[in-house]
Amino acid sequence: MNKILSFWNGLFGKAEKSSKTILVIDDSAVDRKLYVGILGKRLNVVEASSGRAGFNLAKERRPDVILLDFELPDLKGPEVCRMLKLEPLTKGIPIIMLTAYDMPAKVIDSFDCGVDMYLSKPVRSGELFKQVEQALTTSVAR
Repeated sequence: MNKILSFWNGLFGKAEKSSKTILVIDDSAVDRKLYVGILGKRLNVVEASSGRAGFNLAKERRPDVILLDFELPDLKGPEVCRMLKLEPLTKGIPIIMLTAYDMPAKVIDSFDCGVDMYLSKPVRSGELFKQVEQALTTSVAR
């Protein structure tokens, strides 16, 4: 964990907030609050509670990374992912799929639609830091 925090402080500075933006698409207000609490100290975090709202917000804000819940009330996460990967404004944004389903079929569905990373809920802060770190590095390299 110290290594991750060291990276985080080195990349984003101790007191300054980064200009990087993370979009969290999750229908659970509790989960969104958790992700904002973990990431919001160093990154700009915007939120959407449905797939369609998240898709529109992604086109509007063009975040550096998207955290996408698998199970949403209007569109399923893989469907939103496909839409994002087909949209010219969002196709290069790394997507981390978040789900309470830790079943092989769900993992395969997630990667088939184009997600870059996959995390099972409940998400541990160290895992989330590491995945976001990797996604931001990928995002910068594109």
